[in-house]
Amino acid sequence: MSLPVDFAIVWLGPLFPKFAERYPGIDFDLDLTPRNVDLISEPYDLAIRMAAPQADGLISRVIGRVRFKLFASPDYLEVNGIPAHPSDLSQHDCLTMPNLKTWHLQSKERGEAEVQVQGRFSVNSAGLLRHLTVQGMGILFMSEHVVADDLAAGRVERVLLGWEGESRPIHVVTESKLLPAKTQRFIEFLQEELALNE
Repeated sequence: MSLPVDFAIVWLGPLFPKFAERYPGIDFDLDLTPRNVDLISEPYDLAIRMAAPQADGLISRVIGRVRFKLFASPDYLEVNGIPAHPSDLSQHDCLTMPNLKTWHLQSKERGEAEVQVQGRFSVNSAGLLRHLTVQGMGILFMSEHVVADDLAAGRVERVLLGWEGESRPIHVVTESKLLPAKTQRFIEFLQEELALNE
């Protein structure tokens, strides 16, 4: 299977032992890459992606969802101040991904906000963005799952409580609806586990 690196490490790393114990006869061959592999011409059973596939003829199923929230280190907030409203983010160093320079935020009480953000670091790795956040380099817009250990240890804290991003789907992509039993078991397992961790 083809998996994004950070998703494999953060979400699936803790789940693989449970699946391996439940299905001892299934072996794993994992390719951790941001590349959109060709499921038709390359020997993959499935790919997991954070965006729906653009290629024709592929089958995509939503197996879970993630919701981004805002985080920063206490050191960063002490030096730069605490934003009181999403519009304040435009005055802060924000840790961004190359394709995510506009942050859409929602609040049950206060409606919606769209902010064009900027910062010194634009990185296509959630793992590196997490480390930069802990080191006080800016405000992060990411799933809480990525920074859960840092949050528990006080290395980062939530910013703008009550504001969060829209729910984003996690897709599993296959060449066909007719799947080997091992592939179907793994997809069902992920749907079950990711629903618990949303």
